[in-house]
Amino acid sequence: DSNGQVSNVGYLLVTVNPAQTGWATLDSFESGTDGWGPLPGAAGTVALSSNSSTDGKYSLQVNVTAPGWFGIDFPAPVNLSSWSSLALDITPTSVGGYSAFAFQAGSSYEWCQSASWQPLALFSTTTLTLQLESSALTCYLNGAVVETAPDLTGVHSFFVSLPSVGTYYLDNLRAGPATGTATELPVIAGVSNAGSGQVGVSAGTYISIYGSDLASAGSAVDWSDSIVDGQLPTKLAGVSVSVGGTPAYLSYVSPGQINALVPNLNTGQTAITVTTSLGTSEPYIMTAAAVLPAFFEWGSSYVVATDVNYNVLAINGTVSGTTTAPAQPGEIIILWGTGFGPTTPAALAGQVTPANLYSVNGVTVTVGGTQANVLGTALSPGSAGLYQVAITVPSTLANGTYPIVATVGGVQSPSGVNLAVQQ
Repeated sequence: DSNGQVSNVGYLLVTVNPAQTGWATLDSFESGTDGWGPLPGAAGTVALSSNSSTDGKYSLQVNVTAPGWFGIDFPAPVNLSSWSSLALDITPTSVGGYSAFAFQAGSSYEWCQSASWQPLALFSTTTLTLQLESSALTCYLNGAVVETAPDLTGVHSFFVSLPSVGTYYLDNLRAGPATGTATELPVIAGVSNAGSGQVGVSAGTYISIYGSDLASAGSAVDWSDSIVDGQLPTKLAGVSVSVGGTPAYLSYVSPGQINALVPNLNTGQTAITVTTSLGTSEPYIMTAAAVLPAFFEWGSSYVVATDVNYNVLAINGTVSGTTTAPAQPGEIIILWGTGFGPTTPAALAGQVTPANLYSVNGVTVTVGGTQANVLGTALSPGSAGLYQVAITVPSTLANGTYPIVATVGGVQSPSGVNLAVQQ
């Protein structure tokens, strides 16, 4: 003090929670549905499923009859203050739409949700992410916006918005490091056919690229606003993909997944790279095939099939909220897929398919091992890279579920996809 007196020694202890560098699983549904359900205003049922699991054997199947928020109240508050982001894998099977996270935190149970909504890719798994920082959140208390940061030391509940009537599969809710503006070069961990999940690549086929730092956080963008005069985009949110040295057409980008339509490409060994504002990934080497046929699935191993009026053909309950019926013996049906190869005449790469007929010859289809009459295979007008395969269901089939396999150019579509048939 002013008299030169010195106090005895005191100690101040400071505890710093270090930033986490790995991922911590909050829920992976291996032991049950864990109390998940709808908030008021939403409606639906939940059940364990082995479909579309991304962590372990099981996912959570949510059959939505009224869209809204679905989630869980944690048994005890969860401390997320050391984590920078949340992630959840979502697989829609009947509709896409936009989704967001929400949670309740602190002693006042503030409601905090994603400040921006992310698109869900239909028929494939989207990793929904949320940065646990004020700029990525909008928080409310008693209906009024809260300007202060939420108390992440006590998170009481977690919710995800499921935007439409239909079936969704959820898995691997986790907390992790920041996936914000990427600080690392993109890394490709795997590439597969977006229709079936088999490893491979071919021209005109939809692929899913999985990895890390594939885009900056919040860059969950689809091509719906980027198709100009029928021309498909080769860059979304500053991200581009090269397949065999040619730009691919991007339908969806996010930090952990990119969906793309493969450009024209020679067969044989080929390199795939992802480029962001920070640079280009190491090449991911694959063998390109001439064709890679695959049928899209509803997420429950049933083929995406419609009648000639585009009514869904499946066992009722396969597509939640939609009354469906199986195909009938002798009925003409349309199967929907990707990777069936070059057309006559040749379709222009990177363009929405016009109304002309762009057909594929030599496609055969078996249903339960019985040869079906293939009436034609062609690109679907108004879409891109989407094939319609019209067949007559064999009239000799009894009621049942049958594996359905297509063959083109000597290459078969993956097994495990089924068609329900009923008189």
